[in-house]
Amino acid sequence: MRLAAPAVLMACLLSGCSTTDKGSPVPTDDIATTTLPRTRTAEPTGPDQGTPQVSNPLDVSAFAADPCTSITKAQAGALGVAHPGVGEPAVGGKACLWRNESGGSVLLSVVTANGLDGVYGAKARGELAVFEELPPVEGFPAVVANKVDLRDTGDCTVWVGTSDEEMVGVALGQSRDKVGDKDPCLVAASVASQVITTMKAG
Repeated sequence: MRLAAPAVLMACLLSGCSTTDKGSPVPTDDIATTTLPRTRTAEPTGPDQGTPQVSNPLDVSAFAADPCTSITKAQAGALGVAHPGVGEPAVGGKACLWRNESGGSVLLSVVTANGLDGVYGAKARGELAVFEELPPVEGFPAVVANKVDLRDTGDCTVWVGTSDEEMVGVALGQSRDKVGDKDPCLVAASVASQVITTMKAG
């Protein structure tokens, strides 16, 4: 199902995936009950493995409790997705899903363990099919990181470190008529910028 792709991308990074055949990722753990794996103590963490530090932490606790407040009605209208979003279970907490009738979707999760250190740890272990550091998003470090590369079908996940322990994930699935028009990772970064703007406003 087309709308499952962003959930697969996010679940794969946080809990791991196996593949049954080319392009068919299957989560190996239940997204509702799995927790984000801690960076292994035998491996370097923080700056030693390249993780950027967050010098101006953003309090995202209210949005971790209710991720559906992360995108305003006006923002959802501009993105072409239905408002309000629908709450979803997620690794280590909650997520929210916004979607439209053309197959487009935004899945947002606030992760409150490890922050970007968990992503950089996955990179250090060679677990990522896609990894790219992005320019800061509203002043916060950001990366594209996916265990499964689905960019050619319009799917990408961007992670923004809002503190050294927390990060916001935006898994984007482009509408069917938009696939191929723009890089889905750049679109996901644009959505992340809007989300962080909302969070800054409280």
